[in-house]
Amino acid sequence: MLHRFKLATRIMILGIAIVVAFAAVFGWLYPKIKGDMYDAQYLKTRHVVETAYSVVGHFAAQAEKGALTTEEAQSRAKAAVEAMRYEAKDYFWINDMTPRMIMHPMKPQLNGKDLSGVKDPDGKYLFVEMVKVCRQDGGGFVDYMWPKPGADAPQPKISYVKLFPDWQWVIGSGIYIDDVEKKIANMFTGVLIVLSVLSVGALGLSWLMARSIALPIDRIIQSLGTGSDEIASASSQVSSASQSLAEGASEQAASIEETSASLEEMASMTQQNADNANQANHLMKEANQVVDRATAKWRS
Repeated sequence: MLHRFKLATRIMILGIAIVVAFAAVFGWLYPKIKGDMYDAQYLKTRHVVETAYSVVGHFAAQAEKGALTTEEAQSRAKAAVEAMRYEAKDYFWINDMTPRMIMHPMKPQLNGKDLSGVKDPDGKYLFVEMVKVCRQDGGGFVDYMWPKPGADAPQPKISYVKLFPDWQWVIGSGIYIDDVEKKIANMFTGVLIVLSVLSVGALGLSWLMARSIALPIDRIIQSLGTGSDEIASASSQVSSASQSLAEGASEQAASIEETSASLEEMASMTQQNADNANQANHLMKEANQVVDRATAKWRS
């Protein structure tokens, strides 16, 4: 099928095929990349919660050593965790197993309040679910809807919570799904831009290669075509000359044949003339003899 196309077109088709193959591979990898990015965000949230857990553990160790009272250690731990931030705006909170809010840096009005009746717009009792996860597994992920600064309505959020058993504190932090989606979209946009640039570059390079390869070949083919035409013309001329020579040879052969016939006729006429001359000579001799005899008689 490809043999129907010019060489330049084949090279361009090859470049397009490479771009399409790269795009297909990216399309196949995109869901996996997206899943890996979600997993990475979940893992990061878990790690930062464990970091806050270590801070609380530090103050709890001070209380065990007697360097601080339990109340002082808990107060300092709450202040330290309240001041902690990551990625500029993400924070931690602490509630107990009641559940009751111990510290929330963004919604301080919740501090000291019973959270057992708090539910999201979907009807999920999120803090009760967090306590349940901590009681069963010591920690885990909980998804729910939660108000987001700058947003008009609650947004999907996934939080990791971990139980600090010495004080029965639940330490948690979460990520908004739309933030993850924005990161994925930014990544996808960046890859799409790179893919577009590579595609344009690949197609441009294919076009340049096609021109650099096909044009000289086209010139050679054109030259060969011109040479073939010239050879065909020369062959025609040679054939015409050969035909003329053949016709001339035929005419010359006919002329020679006519000349030969004329020579034969001339030879025949010459022979006849020679015979006539001999006969005339014989008659002349006989006449001379008659004259001689007559002369002899007259003298006598």
